Amino acid sequence: LFSPAPIVPAEKMEDPDYIDYNFEPLLLHKFSQFGPGVAVGDANGDGLDDYYVAGSSPHKGKLFLQTSEGNFRLSPAELPTNPEQEELGAVFFDVDQDGDQDLYITSGSNQFHKTNPLYKDILLVNENGSFRNVSDQLNLPLASSSCVRAADVDRDGDIDLFVGGRVLPDEYPLPVSSFLLINESTPGSIRLEVANEKLAPELNELGLVCDALWTDYNSDGWADLVIAGEWMPVTIFKNEKGQLKKLSGDTGLEAFTGWWNSIASADFDQDGDLDYVVSNFGKNASVRASQELPVEIYAKDFDDNGGLDAIPFVPFKNQEGKLQKYSFHGRADLAKEMNKIKKMFPSHQQIGIAPMDSILSESDREGAYVLKATTFESSYIENLGNGQFKVRPLPLEAQVAPVFGILAEDFDDDGYTDILLAGNDFGIQPTLGRMDALNGLFLKGDGAGHFTPLSMAESGFYVPGNAKAIASLFVGRQRAVIVSQNNDVLLGFRYGEEAQVFVPESDDCRMAFIGEDDEKIGARELFYGNGFLSQSSRKTAVPTGTKKVTITKYNGKERTVILTGPAHLQ
Repeated sequence: LFSPAPIVPAEKMEDPDYIDYNFEPLLLHKFSQFGPGVAVGDANGDGLDDYYVAGSSPHKGKLFLQTSEGNFRLSPAELPTNPEQEELGAVFFDVDQDGDQDLYITSGSNQFHKTNPLYKDILLVNENGSFRNVSDQLNLPLASSSCVRAADVDRDGDIDLFVGGRVLPDEYPLPVSSFLLINESTPGSIRLEVANEKLAPELNELGLVCDALWTDYNSDGWADLVIAGEWMPVTIFKNEKGQLKKLSGDTGLEAFTGWWNSIASADFDQDGDLDYVVSNFGKNASVRASQELPVEIYAKDFDDNGGLDAIPFVPFKNQEGKLQKYSFHGRADLAKEMNKIKKMFPSHQQIGIAPMDSILSESDREGAYVLKATTFESSYIENLGNGQFKVRPLPLEAQVAPVFGILAEDFDDDGYTDILLAGNDFGIQPTLGRMDALNGLFLKGDGAGHFTPLSMAESGFYVPGNAKAIASLFVGRQRAVIVSQNNDVLLGFRYGEEAQVFVPESDDCRMAFIGEDDEKIGARELFYGNGFLSQSSRKTAVPTGTKKVTITKYNGKERTVILTGPAHLQ
């Protein structure tokens, strides 16, 4: 199904090691080791898919341009970015409606003080294939961010942005604000205005956002926002004519708090609405979570020294064999945050059998900021309609490690949407060891919301490293995917036969493929960013048997293209 493709550079994308635990010893994973992000777009206006790989301090990001022969070359002109910034997410979109694709890049990690200007996001304006950095002219977010996602949120004809806030450096796990940036640009003047207070106040101090997706979950024609985050439930913001309001009540999602990493959408069960697949920490670790006994973290200045102490507690069996909450960390690590631990527990054995109440009393915990995770399973979320959802775990093969990269497409051309996964985490807390059991996974969809894992021998998809982003693109008319691995080489794969390729316009958001006798063959949303730190090509392979395509724009207008000639096709 998949075969290696020479569409990526031979050299690795370097990410120098930074020891997060020297500064925050009770972190559960590194925040400095999540890249590189990958964004696919047409950077030079030649109609071919190019891709950008986000940089990691002190290395700049790299732009790779596709040639007419189907090769990729490093852009001869360096992009005007600061190599000291730790880039994460990126998205190509047309900010100024001049017909080319500009590039927005988020800055993240926890390697600097939270007010350091290196956390300011980057906007590169495309001027005939050359990029100009206009960030200093704009009031862009200055925060450690994760993803950036684009859509016409207010249906005024231009593309707006969501930027996910990831972490407060030195203050994990306190909640972080995310940002809605409304595009108010006019010819010759670029303006992106933070519109949280006016249009999306619930984005303020929302939580620790890992991924997001603009998607019309309720089929009302407005782009809604679905968010995946750490210590969060999958969270939906309904778009009420440009205002984002958090979906509340009994949705079926609120009880499933997890360490969610990424999200993808498709109509997996072919009932006409959009379902979701969300990746998580997995089950292949001693740390387990459940509704009855969640993993918890308590954050407060417990030793009154002016600094925040964040202490995770996890269920382990006590000496009687019953599950009870214990500190995830041992005596040495806890003492780095709270000196009194050494006096309270003179030996490692004593703290090893000390339940939560012995470490933090009820009065200690009073006023603490508390978060809980009730599930670590990567999951399928079925859309039941009317704002109701049903969550169920993906197959066991998807639970062997943390999953980051996720992509939903019909890879085997059987008419049903499949799922491609990649992951592992080499930056996890050293107590757990390196989490590296996932070698990439292809889940074959059946059109009813069920998925069958294929072996590597069957699928040909093999990603053994510390994998992060997955993005799809076209090499000419050949379908392909790129997978990024932290501090390692990119991997490229091709799949399927050469396709008839439909090229959408910049404000198209949905497509429906129609066959003989008006039979609906399939439908898909068109994203500006989808999956962990990923943006796939907006181009679409036309399914076999398609006679016409109905396209919907963000403003609700529709058009139909009859596929009798080369119009809109490559």
